Amino acid sequence: NLTSCPLVLGGGYDISGGATRLAWCAGVSCFFWTPFWTRMTKGIREVLRCSPRHNIGLLSGIPFRAPLVHTMLLNRALKLLTTDRFDIWFQLWVKKPLSPRSPILTWARHQKEQGRISLFGISSHRHEVVEAALHIPDIDVIMIRFNAAHRSYLNLFERYQRLWAKKLVIAYTATKWGYLINRDPAWPSHMPIPTAADCYAYALDHEAINLTLVGPKNVNELQQAFSFFHYTTSEWAERKK
Repeated sequence: NLTSCPLVLGGGYDISGGATRLAWCAGVSCFFWTPFWTRMTKGIREVLRCSPRHNIGLLSGIPFRAPLVHTMLLNRALKLLTTDRFDIWFQLWVKKPLSPRSPILTWARHQKEQGRISLFGISSHRHEVVEAALHIPDIDVIMIRFNAAHRSYLNLFERYQRLWAKKLVIAYTATKWGYLINRDPAWPSHMPIPTAADCYAYALDHEAINLTLVGPKNVNELQQAFSFFHYTTSEWAERKK
């Protein structure tokens, strides 16, 4: 279910419950959520009530290293959604490379054995963190900043093709926080402004990327994201010229 739809709805702007349900009806099957996003909580609960659990991908996590804190937040998250597991649990915004013997990885193995999480992942801006994570089998998922303005991972993609293929890779900030879908004064006047769909297509165009995070502020931005579902290969090729 994690890759049945390449878009993951993120609740960073605490998108409403109604918008969450709208995304589900449009075909989005994965949701990145935390207990702090209370408006989105209502929507995910409704989605869970009306669909088999195996059809839904639940992603969550926290930016802390202490296993005890992860346990506390995981317990809270499972209780809030009345579910028995998360498909992916993250340590977010990792700033230093993790060791294969890191306590958080021991914690993650234990949670997997108990069936409380299916996969463990990290997110990071730092290349040295991501490069180290590629070599650690206990890290199943890597979330990276990748878009038309931030293409520095292309070298890492090329150097470690076999290692990337063993991970589930999620791109975030596909629109660079909205910058790429608004005309910059420095851009040539004849250059078309990318759409949200262009940005998601660009991220997913690389074989290393499996999913891309969508972080709409409102229903209007969410509907712009839906235009991706009508995207075709020929349209993307034309836009890249």
